[in-house]
Amino acid sequence: MEKSGKKRILIVDDSPTVALILRGIIDAESDMMVVGHARNGYEAVNMTQVLRPDLITMDIRMPFMDGFDAIEKIMIVQPTPIIVVSAKVNDEQLRITFNAIKLGALAVVEKPENITQDGFEHMRSRLVQTIRLMAEIKVVTHKTPRKVSRHEIPVVTDFKKSDKLDYKIVALGVSTGGPVALQTILSELPKNFPVPIVIVQHMSPGFLGGFIKWLQDDVILPISLAIDKEQLLPGHIYFAPDQKHLSIVEKGGSLFASVEASRKPSSFCPSINVLFKSLSKIGTGKVLAGILTGMSGDGIPGMCALYEAGHYTFSQDIKSSIVSGMIKEAIESKCVYDVVSLDNIAKFMIKKLQGEIR
Repeated sequence: MEKSGKKRILIVDDSPTVALILRGIIDAESDMMVVGHARNGYEAVNMTQVLRPDLITMDIRMPFMDGFDAIEKIMIVQPTPIIVVSAKVNDEQLRITFNAIKLGALAVVEKPENITQDGFEHMRSRLVQTIRLMAEIKVVTHKTPRKVSRHEIPVVTDFKKSDKLDYKIVALGVSTGGPVALQTILSELPKNFPVPIVIVQHMSPGFLGGFIKWLQDDVILPISLAIDKEQLLPGHIYFAPDQKHLSIVEKGGSLFASVEASRKPSSFCPSINVLFKSLSKIGTGKVLAGILTGMSGDGIPGMCALYEAGHYTFSQDIKSSIVSGMIKEAIESKCVYDVVSLDNIAKFMIKKLQGEIR
């Protein structure tokens, strides 16, 4: 096995053209290299055991053995960081693609299929960044997340009446590793959750609709993309749309979404900072906001604005995060009151709303 100091990447894709493009992108980087190309899931399983790559880029639809079966088998015989590289298709097909997360894949990113296509440079940059981050993760084994039956989620009977709640809204900011984190948290919330939840999730454009469909399979609360000027309802989950900023404004005691394109160049759109800073203007102590897994660069100034305005802030802990850049920055900023493990965040949020945690 070659020892070069570079991260060793196995490409799994039945298209020679796509594999060639991926090889060109990866080999152009000084800190990574392609060590093999598997044309189907069967070859992927065998080559993973022989080559022991640092990371696998996985296609889903392939002959003989598809990507789902390959991921499941690899996580048994040779646990390895895997990112799914998928074409941007319709939401229903993307919903199915996101099932790879439950099998052990760490992320889903857009597949660059033609170097002349619109947005190629953005796709290339996001792919390289994701590979670089995920290749550092030590995957020891994969435990399939327990699917919580909707009948297992109890109705929480001791929430205060809505007009007596300390909090009016929950806000979450999340980037790389978000699908796993959000599925874990949101699937454990009861149907009578008493306030709206707003979320900024950094994701490749065009994938958010499929991701929401995938989440809705396990989440009892209704999920939708936020619409400009709509009133936010208790027990509803709202995501910032693709390439639009989401702000929240208060009018007459009610909360409304404000959705608009960025007015200035920004590497993050939607931006966690934009959402959090808008929420910092809502009263005092009325917002429960959390930073979850993700790369650094967005969310911390907004989190500190919330903290300084008297709202309650928390972060996921480093140990349970897939990528800890944002979490480390949040903790180091000293703008969070609590650091909570992923498995306990849903319970933590419920107890905060019940007034059991001060």
